[in-house]
This record gives sequence, C-alpha cells and structure tokens, in this order.
Amino acid sequence: VGAVVGEFVGGDAGLGYLLMVANGSMDTQLLFAGIVALTVLGVALFLLIEFAERLAIPRHIIAGNKGNP
Repeated sequence: VGAVVGEFVGGDAGLGYLLMVANGSMDTQLLFAGIVALTVLGVALFLLIEFAERLAIPRHIIAGNKGNP
C-alpha cells in the first residue's frame, strides 16, 4: 500500500503511476484493470503471510481456534 501511495505522489512507473495516468486520461478500462491487479496482489500477499504464519507458529493458531488463551 505504501509503495502504491508513493507512486501516486512522485513515481514515474508502477501500478500507482498507471492508475494516475489512467485516471488523467479517463481510461476506465485501464483504471479498473489496475484496481483489479492491486486487489489480486493484496489478497495473494495476505494469503501468503497467513500461510507463513501457520507454518511458523501452528500451536498459536490452533489455540486461537479453540478459544484457549
């Protein structure tokens, strides 16, 4: 998220810059494609971190599901 915001402010490449260019030129298809790409990337990174967390601390996750402290 921070990298995309940085690209909005002062970048000349990347998804944030692409969204700004699409918005400026009123290219709706490109704008929606960029938003979908950011959404897919965000969900994929979230799932990757969740998987890594389950590998790193499996007992913590199991205890959380059972309601134990």
